[in-house]
Amino acid sequence: MSMKKYLNDPSLCVRTSLSCMLVMILWVVSPLLLAALAVTQKMPKLFLIAEFFLNLNDIAFPIFFWILLALAVWAGLLSFYGFKESRKVQDK
Repeated sequence: MSMKKYLNDPSLCVRTSLSCMLVMILWVVSPLLLAALAVTQKMPKLFLIAEFFLNLNDIAFPIFFWILLALAVWAGLLSFYGFKESRKVQDK
């Protein structure tokens, strides 16, 4: 997707930024919810799956966190610039 597409549709930037933040939250919360469900329902296999994802988070989360955070900030800045440009066009 080109930069012009983002600048012509600032709401697309906002949606991109919000979806990146949602993915970051789900990445952290979902293994913890799996572990809690495994403990409360006494399902040891489910706990093994949750433990695998928690161990994966130790390795992969910092990398994906910074990538998603950079994408969210970039989309947020583009949306700010796009709204600013659209306001200039409306003022003319």
